[in-house]
Amino acid sequence: MIATGMIIWTFKRRDKPIAGQIFKLSIIERLNAAFIVGLPIAIGVFFASNRLLPVDMAERGIWEIHCLFMALAACIVFCLFHRAERVWLDSLWLGAFVFIALPFINLVTTGQHLIWSWQHQDWLMLGFDLTVLMTGALFVMSAVLLKHYSHAPSHQP
Repeated sequence: MIATGMIIWTFKRRDKPIAGQIFKLSIIERLNAAFIVGLPIAIGVFFASNRLLPVDMAERGIWEIHCLFMALAACIVFCLFHRAERVWLDSLWLGAFVFIALPFINLVTTGQHLIWSWQHQDWLMLGFDLTVLMTGALFVMSAVLLKHYSHAPSHQP
């Protein structure tokens, strides 16, 4: 609800910009993308770090959290300095990549995959892998719809 409200708030102000506030509005729009899409990306990076960091690493759990915040910071920087007209689309594609990659990271690091989880009745891992794949698919769908509707002709008078 908060995310939708922020997007609507910026769209309304973009239609009737106040002199001198266009730059501020651009920053707010970019930060919207950074947090609305960047936070799920950071969570995906957190999950990936769970598989990629060495098991015997000192303070491994703390470093997983560090990875989450570093990914969020990277998303903020990316959105602030990326081309405004592509920031949402490219962020969505990045999110799709991160979430679709998670089951493959699991396969490479543990040897477990969807079929293995099904055969060994590892419902927790199967559910996780299916959930992140569906999340990645939602990112793909969102990116495709955004691209489609951003190129659609406007029906406003």
